[in-house]
Amino acid sequence: MKEGVVSKHWKPSHNFTPLYTGGDILYNPHNKYIYCICLSGISIVNTLRSELSATISIKNEDIISFAVTSNYKNLLAYTRSNLYTYWSIESP
Repeated sequence: MKEGVVSKHWKPSHNFTPLYTGGDILYNPHNKYIYCICLSGISIVNTLRSELSATISIKNEDIISFAVTSNYKNLLAYTRSNLYTYWSIESP
């Protein structure tokens, strides 16, 4: 019997995805969502269920800033190459 050896193979029990990597954060008090910059896109996080609801990204572009309309139904993103993109986000 070998002492100190538990097993030879380990399997991950959970995989974690980053939700926020710096930059803008916006909280929607109506439906409890957080919108934030993550890597090169935007994460939409449901705070009631503690889960990532959606991600918004543009192929080959880095989103560096965003804004959400006052009714939380539309999102405007700005990329590093000066591209503005407008999305409807009524139900992420």
